[in-house]
Amino acid sequence: MRMEQKRDRNAYIDSIRGIAILLVVLGHTMTGTTSGSQNSFLFNIVWSLQMPLFFLISGYVTRYSRDVSSVKELLVFVKNRTISYMLPWLVWTILIRGLIFQESNFLNIKELLWNMDTGYWFLFSIWVINIIFVVSKYFVYKLKVKSCILQTFINAFFCGLGMLVLLAICFKWGFSFLCMKQTIYYMPFFLLGFMYGKLSNCISDEKLIEFVGAICLVVWIIIIVRVKLYSLSDGGFDLIVRFVASISGCIALFVLCKKIILQKNRIGNILKWFGTYSLEIYLLHS
Repeated sequence: MRMEQKRDRNAYIDSIRGIAILLVVLGHTMTGTTSGSQNSFLFNIVWSLQMPLFFLISGYVTRYSRDVSSVKELLVFVKNRTISYMLPWLVWTILIRGLIFQESNFLNIKELLWNMDTGYWFLFSIWVINIIFVVSKYFVYKLKVKSCILQTFINAFFCGLGMLVLLAICFKWGFSFLCMKQTIYYMPFFLLGFMYGKLSNCISDEKLIEFVGAICLVVWIIIIVRVKLYSLSDGGFDLIVRFVASISGCIALFVLCKKIILQKNRIGNILKWFGTYSLEIYLLHS
């Protein structure tokens, strides 16, 4: 029985990973082959989900990781994540783009440090987030907190302190330094994925989860229909709108995939469920 549950859970996450991969491929294909594609409604959908979904999944799958109970285990984790993320970053940035394709900006270290978003910034960002997360997890273990819920919120609190450290770096060297702007923006998605993964077992009210998913779906649709997210600025109210659109779309997608994969409902019933909830919420909104 446990093995079956684990297989279902993996299928659920794999389905979302597959969607995220397809969205990234579609987004890059559109921008690389079609002029003005950033202004299309399809790109608005893709751009609102593709990277937030990856970071959300990365946070969610930490529910399967073991506790970090010693400095040795902490160092092993850092080593493994460095090999997994930073080695590909170095190969594709320095070797492939710099030496083989002879793009000089990828060999200028000073320029690269302040313009990492020209390349594979997401590898560096997810590495930084993972390091902050595992250090926080180590501190939580040392506190000997028994409650799973309390552990989750303390872990998120320590990660929040890590974000403050990143902000301090930004104020000293600029938000473009080491793609800190992207790392700080996407870290809340990682943390929300982590918190959902840890707390989902504590939430037994499926109707509540369904209702939240439907609300998020309606919010996401309203925003992407009315706002071109790609053209928004990186600060103030625009940043909040973009974040709300992305997180609501990701949550709706998580709930939808969970119902399809885990509960094995027919697609027609799923669409009927979403349509009924969405219509009710939209009428209340109107």
